[in-house]
Amino acid sequence: MSNIKFSSLFVLFFLLAQAAHCQPAWQWAAAGPVDTTGFPPFAWHASDAAGNLVVAGYFSGRMTLGSYTLQGAGQSNLFVARLSATGQWTQAIEVAGASHTDFYGLAVALDSNGDAIVGGSFASASITLGSFTLPNARAGQLDGFVARLSAAGQWVQAVRVGGSSNDEVVAVALEPNGTCVVAGNFGGAGIQLGSTSFTNRSPGGAGSDIFVAWLDRAGQWTQAVAAGGHDSDQVRALARRSTGELAIGGSFLGYDISFGNQTVRNVSAGHTDIFVARLTSTGQWTQATAAGGFFDEGLSTVSFDGNGQVVATGNFASSTCNFGSTTLLSSTGRTFVARLAAGQWTQAQSINGLGIGAAQAAGNGDVLVAGPLASLR
Repeated sequence: MSNIKFSSLFVLFFLLAQAAHCQPAWQWAAAGPVDTTGFPPFAWHASDAAGNLVVAGYFSGRMTLGSYTLQGAGQSNLFVARLSATGQWTQAIEVAGASHTDFYGLAVALDSNGDAIVGGSFASASITLGSFTLPNARAGQLDGFVARLSAAGQWVQAVRVGGSSNDEVVAVALEPNGTCVVAGNFGGAGIQLGSTSFTNRSPGGAGSDIFVAWLDRAGQWTQAVAAGGHDSDQVRALARRSTGELAIGGSFLGYDISFGNQTVRNVSAGHTDIFVARLTSTGQWTQATAAGGFFDEGLSTVSFDGNGQVVATGNFASSTCNFGSTTLLSSTGRTFVARLAAGQWTQAQSINGLGIGAAQAAGNGDVLVAGPLASLR
């Protein structure tokens, strides 16, 4: 049986060398950015085959990364920076909005050319990325964005995502040809992605639905699918397998949620359960599975292992949380790691900690997780 391994993480950026039958060893550690407010910004990262790292996050005030100093203009500013394989800062770019910008959510991917694809959401009247200015359809509400930063540090593409209500870009993944797969949420009446439009399924657009869409190198939406129910549904994670198959994970509040002809039900109305759904590279939903208890559950990450099984992590507030035939008890922890095979939960473990910040299923089926450490069982 594959193993689930746990480790604590308290440095921001790291490379862990791991070889079969060898003791893992830290390669290097770079000081994480700290802004003049005294708080470290949240950061997301992606790496290439050579070990170079792209990091994106938020900051306010002034922030220093090696020899680079960034001066923010708003309450929350976006930064994108690069670290060499030896842990040296080689690039740092900042993005501010037209006024007091608030950035929300962030996702990063790195393509074979060294371009960094950054996705997220903004609430200001507009944001400017190099020569691209993206207006918000309704300032104060969230609009999403997807932007491409070249290896030389130039913004070469920026696309706005959204309508007149709150819309988010939550996760991105890359196909070998450079097409970016984007996952997010949309509120209000609906959303338009290229020539494809979706209507929000929640009454009056009061809740949110989910979208997955494909954006090519030219900045054109080539296909898109949606999913949802009659209340608030939120995607929180996206993973792509080498075959092109995708997995998304998140939470849903209503009685049920549908992914094409796949429908799963909530254990308790009025509280969130988690879902994991799979779809093909052509946008066909093939599986959907739920888990939960009688209070709120949330999902943090999804990833594929070497056998194509999906590993999901998250947290639960219920005294018991059911993953198929496995029931987790809050007395042993409120954070979970669980595995899906052919749409069925086959493993689930709870952790007595504060939550999981990152998780990745390895090719041999092991799962490596990291997060803040309170206690561990």
